[in-house]
Amino acid sequence: MIRRPQYATALALAASVFTASLWGLSTEPADAQSSWRRYSDQRLGISIEVPREGFIDVSGETQGEGIDLKAVDGTGEISVYSAALTSLSFKAFRQQLIKGAEDRGLDVTYRDGGQSWFVFSGLLDDHILYYKVLLKTVCGVPTAQQFHLRYPREKKRDYDAIVERMERTLARSPQVRCS
Repeated sequence: MIRRPQYATALALAASVFTASLWGLSTEPADAQSSWRRYSDQRLGISIEVPREGFIDVSGETQGEGIDLKAVDGTGEISVYSAALTSLSFKAFRQQLIKGAEDRGLDVTYRDGGQSWFVFSGLLDDHILYYKVLLKTVCGVPTAQQFHLRYPREKKRDYDAIVERMERTLARSPQVRCS
């Protein structure tokens, strides 16, 4: 994925923190739990609730390929995206995703799953990474609809409610646009 230049992200983050403080809004993820918005992408066939406050959209040039959110305090990240499984089985995709995370240094401490879903999480440095993936059929193609979060270990309690809400609301978009 193409990412926004660092200086643009830093500028957007500073502007969001300033705006949040100007309006008296908290910049902590825990306070974002009471306000949610539905993110839907008809092309990717994915729909999920994401926090409305406490995060800024840093998707930039990747718009149309999911959504990337960053906590306004800079400590946490949320990504939502979808991948067509045209050349991999769901089982092979699961193995590849977990192995790739482990190769990047993730110490996987939890994993669970079934035929059409899986979840895993673990520690990378002082951060928790959490992945949730559902198998859905979008326009006749098996698709891995997924989200992941990265946040500091000390903010686990704050992020637990965010993870739970996103897990409950991850679904196939009701209006899929097949081309």
